[in-house]
Amino acid sequence: MELYKSTKSIISFIKKFKLYYHMETVTIPKREYEQLKQQAKIDLDILHQVVSSLKDIKEGRVRRVR
Repeated sequence: MELYKSTKSIISFIKKFKLYYHMETVTIPKREYEQLKQQAKIDLDILHQVVSSLKDIKEGRVRRVR
């Protein structure tokens, strides 16, 4: 797996990856839809944090904690 240089490049990769899958329409309750949407938002936030952490590691901005 290649180390991506920015969050934008990761998001771009994810969008391109999604194009390979056939989209289908499904019906779900509104509450479930809202929960899934919130989880996706949280997932993107975690992804941004991971990218930021990798940048810090790459640039040597880490310290050992015991």
